[in-house]
Amino acid sequence: MLLIIYRPAPFLCGAAGFQIKYVFIPDKLDEMFEIARILSRGIPYVRVDLYYENDQVYFGEMTFYSDAGFDAGMLAATDRLFGEKIDLPYPVKRRV
Repeated sequence: MLLIIYRPAPFLCGAAGFQIKYVFIPDKLDEMFEIARILSRGIPYVRVDLYYENDQVYFGEMTFYSDAGFDAGMLAATDRLFGEKIDLPYPVKRRV
């Protein structure tokens, strides 16, 4: 996962808790970010999968719930970081 500032995200990924040390940055990364912005406009949370191959950008899918909405391996700090970034347009009721 990349941040828009072209650095690996500062959190661990997956059940194994690995962190990416090197990422190939495609020539059309700015275009890919713009496509993702357009496709995700008005959606509080969505992952837009785009692929870069042979100097072309390809659309993969839009995912509204990572890991089917359940990621037992996610660190609590990562879960909180993601949650703080989401601005929901309506009140969310807490589960007790």
